[in-house]
Amino acid sequence: MTFEEESDLKCGSDLGPDETAEAGPGYGRGRGRGRGRCGCGGGHGGRTDSMAFPSVLLSLRQHPAHGYELMEKLSQMPFIHVLPDAAVVYRYLRRLEEDGMVSSRLEPGKGGPARKVYSITPEGECYLRAWAVSLKKQKSDLEAFLRVFEGIEPSGEAE
Repeated sequence: MTFEEESDLKCGSDLGPDETAEAGPGYGRGRGRGRGRCGCGGGHGGRTDSMAFPSVLLSLRQHPAHGYELMEKLSQMPFIHVLPDAAVVYRYLRRLEEDGMVSSRLEPGKGGPARKVYSITPEGECYLRAWAVSLKKQKSDLEAFLRVFEGIEPSGEAE
């Protein structure tokens, strides 16, 4: 199954009256709160102003982790050029948990206090899949722009 086919799978979206599937996985600004709000269902238009946010989900998809582990993983991702402050990562985690995209559980710490370990949920998987589809589309658009810019393809204007 391709990314595009997978993105057409519904994830139990529970869109509010002001939300449409066309809104895509853009996070924040007018988005509803609560479970089932990713808008998964095609027509994705995710924001790419920060790779850190979806990278938290990507990291949790690979392996559940606590906040400090996530900071370490983010620092090793080749597409993260500016590592967010730890407070920002914890704010992301809190928001993702409120929106049902991650879940957490307390695990005993090794010689210290219990740690909150985060895992991605099916809702988070849906958001991440939508983000990947959106990135593929943006990549295609950018490549087409560069071909026109470099004179490899005509711009489509009448001469």
